[in-house]
Amino acid sequence: MLISKGYGLASRTKFGIRKIGDEYFGFIIDPGTSKWQKGDIKLRIKEDASAVYYKGDYSEESIENAQLWESDYLIMDFISLKRKSSPSSPNSIVDRYLEAIEATEPYFRQLDTSTVYLRIPSFNPSEKRKIDSLLKAHNLDILNAPNFLIDIRNNGGGGDASYEELVPYLYTNPIRKIGVEYLATEANLQMWLDFANNEGFIKELYGGKD
Repeated sequence: MLISKGYGLASRTKFGIRKIGDEYFGFIIDPGTSKWQKGDIKLRIKEDASAVYYKGDYSEESIENAQLWESDYLIMDFISLKRKSSPSSPNSIVDRYLEAIEATEPYFRQLDTSTVYLRIPSFNPSEKRKIDSLLKAHNLDILNAPNFLIDIRNNGGGGDASYEELVPYLYTNPIRKIGVEYLATEANLQMWLDFANNEGFIKELYGGKD
């Protein structure tokens, strides 16, 4: 099997799954670029479908429910495994779901003649340029589509500016913007001074831009 995503593990690392007694054990076949070794136990699925996943520091992550999808996909919270060799045809619906849920960058898809899809995994300020670029490149596609799907599952938020160019598609005139006020206290003054002087943090926040 192939793992798509997991803590402490390189993408597309080869797994084996074997039943021993009443439990299933996931062991490394090919660690790829990860630090794991061939034969290491990476996960354990119990009889009640709960599971234990071993992270990069070898600590345990408990999983409430391991699910088998379409006989070829094993889904466990933040982990998705896909069978490497299967007698059945790939399931495009599940593949698209995994592509979306595991995305690390925004992307755009024309699903059909009436529906367009925008996936935004994060509104971090460093993602603003990518989001704006997608909206600009596909502006006519969005305006001409009766259905505009915006997928923000697992999006942890970020900066207001990151979704600023998205607002006009969702809410037409008049658009009212409400600013933010700060009390002029010594603590707030020091916070902004510290923020302004932390050049490394600002560059990281804005994707390497000063």
